[in-house]
Parts: sequence; C-alpha cells; structure tokens
Amino acid sequence: IVMTEFTFMDSNDCEFSGKDRNDCAFTGKDRNDCEFTFKDSNDCEFTGKDRNDCVFTGKDRNDCVFTGKDRNDCEFTGKDSNDCVFTGKDRNDCVFTGKDRNDCVFTGKDRNDCVFTGKDSNDCEITGKDRNDCVFTGKDRNDCVFTGKDFNDCEFTGKDFSDWGFTGNDCNDSKFTCKDCNDCEFTGKDRNDCEFTGKNSNDCEFTDNDCNDCKFTCKDSNDCVFTGKDRND
Repeated sequence: IVMTEFTFMDSNDCEFSGKDRNDCAFTGKDRNDCEFTFKDSNDCEFTGKDRNDCVFTGKDRNDCVFTGKDRNDCEFTGKDSNDCVFTGKDRNDCVFTGKDRNDCVFTGKDRNDCVFTGKDSNDCEITGKDRNDCVFTGKDRNDCVFTGKDFNDCEFTGKDFSDWGFTGNDCNDSKFTCKDCNDCEFTGKDRNDCEFTGKNSNDCEFTDNDCNDCKFTCKDSNDCVFTGKDRND
C-alpha cells in the first residue's frame, strides 16, 4: 500500500502503482481511507472511511465528466452511472448498454472478468479470479452481503472484496436461512443447476426439499463451502 497523502486537487490525479484502483496513494488499505477535501468527480466531501460517507451535492455522483485513468475514464451522459462508455483498464473496461450496470461486457483483469449477458447480474459467466468468480444475488450487484445500500457498505477484512465479513442475512452469509434461490446452499456446479421457472434466478425450484438442506460441494464460488481467503475457494 502506498502510504502517501493527496497533494493535488483532483482525486483522479492519483498515481496508481498497480492494476487495482486501490493501489493509489491512499493513506490506508482502502481507497476510501482518506478525507477528500476537494471536489472530485463525485462532487462530495469524503469524511469517513467509506466512500459512501460523503455528502453529494448533486442528484447522482455520476453527473460529471470523469477525466482520470481509472474508473473515471468515461463521460457520463445520463443520470445512471451505467449510461457511459468506460475506457479504463480497471472495472471500467466495459461498454454499458442498458440501465443496469450488469448489462455490459467486462474486459478487464479485475472484477470485470465476466461477461454479463442479461439484465440480472446473475446472468453472467464468470471468468475472472477476483470477486467476479461468483454469481451476484440480486438485480443489483449491491445485493450481496452488505450492511448498507451501497456496494461499499460491507465490512472488509482483507485485501480482496471476497475477504469481507458478512453481517447480514443475505445469500452471502456462511449459512443461508431463506427459501430464495439466492439465499440457500447450492448442490450443483452452478447455482443455475436448478429448475428455473422464470427469468430471474430467484424464480427457481430446487430439486431438494428445501434449498437450505445442502452445502456447496463444487469449485464454483456459488457452490462451495467458503474455507479460504477468497470466497471462491
């Protein structure tokens, strides 16, 4: 981790030392571990350790033109962050075509290593080694085990998104307690190995008596018992 302080006016002027946007000159382990005192692309003042701990001055933090080399390498043209064409090397390596940021083809080496094919983040083929090695659980990839409403509202315990400590009752908990397809332990190689009755992975019927009556037995992050530092283990 590069232990330096921001000495410039734009958060995008950070010198990245790695392939992950977190490898910039932040003072902590997470890019959010700093206090933004200027107007960056999000037009907010960060006051906490989570980028969500800020006060946005506009209706959507995406209502600006990003000029940096990381996720900001796009020109937002709408009210949804998905209405832009990312040109960077990180998670921005995709072309958003719909209203859901999952409607894109990721081409990067990080969490973008998957090809989304549907309107639901669950409709993607995971190909990467990072947190993309799983199928998201809801209509928005923020529906994983977060403590808040945004993707950043989770408790990280390591350097990988997979190393977070889940604190909610969502499908990412060590033990699922719901009857929803996304909230149970799968038995096949892919959580899609059930009899779907609709367009959403939640609309499926498991071949077991209860979707909670099983444990993950495969190598897919969705079908295994998490035992390592990466939830894909």
